[in-house]
Amino acid sequence: MHPREAGQIARQAVPGAGVPRLKLLGSGLLNDTYRVDRDGLAFSMRVAVENSRASNRDRVFELKVLEIAARQGLTPALVRADTERGYLIQEWVEGRAWPASAVRRVPNIARMAALLKRVHELPVPEPARIMSPGAWILHYGAKLAAANAGGVSALAAGAAARLARLEALPRAAGVVCHSDVHLLNLLECPPRADRTRTLKLLDWEYAHVSEPFWDLAGWSANNDFSDRLLHELLAAYLGRRPDEHEWTRCKLLVWLYDYVGLLWSTLCLTTRRGGVAGEIERRVEVLNARLAVKSAAGI
Repeated sequence: MHPREAGQIARQAVPGAGVPRLKLLGSGLLNDTYRVDRDGLAFSMRVAVENSRASNRDRVFELKVLEIAARQGLTPALVRADTERGYLIQEWVEGRAWPASAVRRVPNIARMAALLKRVHELPVPEPARIMSPGAWILHYGAKLAAANAGGVSALAAGAAARLARLEALPRAAGVVCHSDVHLLNLLECPPRADRTRTLKLLDWEYAHVSEPFWDLAGWSANNDFSDRLLHELLAAYLGRRPDEHEWTRCKLLVWLYDYVGLLWSTLCLTTRRGGVAGEIERRVEVLNARLAVKSAAGI
């Protein structure tokens, strides 16, 4: 979206009467995100890119999830939204991002497991946006084919084989999943009166109904967890040691999450959205290498 159009939305939709000041925070395949300051208050504002406004049904589902999650303290309070125009405004919450080293600390692994359990306990709004790893692969695969983009076909057979293995395992009931759990979307807020720090999740645009291990796989994949750390996360989430089927399912989902991330990143390069091209190119290289290593190891 052109900054001028984002400024017009801010003037019309962000509370206050002063001139809003916008700072672009990031760009994705579907949205641009800004910090907006107006009349001494700060907000986050997300606006749809022009070619993504057809996904209104997904935005309606996301908005319903956000309203519920905000009431539970899992995300900043919702201020205003318009699914037709494709904007969403939330309160700006001060906090800090975790450094990369923090994700490997045992207490923080337990905190993330507890946070994800709270997300997965949210009631599912209707009509539900239901997605599976296979559905994500088909979704991005179709977009890449339409853009005449290549570069991921070498791993397609491996993805299909893992989806088949996944299908043969016991599965859990569908829950609300955030689906984009990484360090940039996690905010640790200042201590409350009881001196505890709360965690909030930002950017719920990919929220959907899926199996709960999908979010665990996402956190593990996005932080390049070892098997030991993944096992600790899964055990903390379950409150017990995982059985063989649960462990196998989670490991398959980590591979598939990385593969979906590779498709998304390749599409970003094709459309020149989603961040600085150099950063996305490095992410593609990392994901290709990681998937190849795991494939060779039989994962």
